[in-house]
Amino acid sequence: MIINISSFIFIDILGDVKQVAIVTNIDRIGVPNVDMESVFKYPNVKKFCEDVSKVLEIEIQSVYPIANYHEEQKPTAAKNALALMALWDMFKCGERHIKKKLEIGLNDDQ
Repeated sequence: MIINISSFIFIDILGDVKQVAIVTNIDRIGVPNVDMESVFKYPNVKKFCEDVSKVLEIEIQSVYPIANYHEEQKPTAAKNALALMALWDMFKCGERHIKKKLEIGLNDDQ
């Protein structure tokens, strides 16, 4: 099975904003739906996330592997937790960025 990382145009408009990537369909790269809680233990997931990290020139910690919900009537708790963890990390990253910007802005006014 050949998996391509889609080509894209990288525009660095906000150079100081941390970039993140979401890798979807991890079930297609070898993670069974029944084992989503162990997703980080699969070497093929790690390798794919490393490839995405290199192509996008971002830290590996900023690449989030998640599974799609396209074929299921009821998603598993592990799939939900994986998606929520990624969303929470992205939210916290944005929150830290805003706080940092506010601190810099307040210090510039002095």
